[in-house]
Amino acid sequence: MVDPLSVTTSILLLAGFALQSFLSPRNVIDDFQTSKKDVRKLKKGLQAVCQVLGWVHRVAAEYQHELKVLNFQLRVC
Repeated sequence: MVDPLSVTTSILLLAGFALQSFLSPRNVIDDFQTSKKDVRKLKKGLQAVCQVLGWVHRVAAEYQHELKVLNFQLRVC
């Protein structure tokens, strides 16, 4: 005869396994969604940096003669 306690334990173990099987892909999906948000923020920040560097480049080209003193230091960087 089957022991009711072992049947109940087996059902609980299967339910726990099923729950873990459901939660694992869900966590992966949540991580991907968070990563997408982080990538979007990083992309926006990089676009801002590129814009600032473009402005610096234009100013440096405009004041090239005045900035010759810094030429060596800029090349070292």
